[in-house]
Amino acid sequence: MFAFSPATGASSVTLKLSTDGGTTWYPANVVWTDNSGGLNSESRMAQIDGLVAGTQYKAKLVVVGGSKEGDSNTEMFTEE
Repeated sequence: MFAFSPATGASSVTLKLSTDGGTTWYPANVVWTDNSGGLNSESRMAQIDGLVAGTQYKAKLVVVGGSKEGDSNTEMFTEE
């Protein structure tokens, strides 16, 4: 489960993952968010699927539009 501040005013929000330390990124398979509109400018939490146990990931949000436009800070984690 990922928790983050909403990207108010954004036209697009994408959660991306990397398994090579941040060299290449791909969209995460988001299967749940805390609002009915999917991952968007009002989201505060997201759950993703398809992670492989023992794999180290970097995650970030990519925001288009609004005051938080751009790439977020990255968070590193290892799937258990």
